[in-house]
Amino acid sequence: MTHGHSHGLQPSSSHSANRRHVAGVRRRWRGVALGGHLQRGCRFCLAGHNGEATTGQIAEWCRPEIVYAGGKPTAIQIAKHARALRSIGARKVRREGRQWVWRLDNSE
Repeated sequence: MTHGHSHGLQPSSSHSANRRHVAGVRRRWRGVALGGHLQRGCRFCLAGHNGEATTGQIAEWCRPEIVYAGGKPTAIQIAKHARALRSIGARKVRREGRQWVWRLDNSE
């Protein structure tokens, strides 16, 4: 008498073989491919100003909803702009009044 094990002859389900993670393979960084909105804003701003832009110009590109409403970005937002600028390879080159001028290093 058979015990009803007809499923034992079927090929094993593919989920165990296909979904197995290979050890030692580095996963791609999960961030956005071109960076976040601040990094994109910084890139476009610097590209539109021949590779140099002031902190105020960068704020216009990164936070237009604040600047054009007559407001000013907070200190935290400015710090986030600076972090985004550094992450794309920009450096502070000089001061103009109370603002920094940032330049994108193309040497990298």
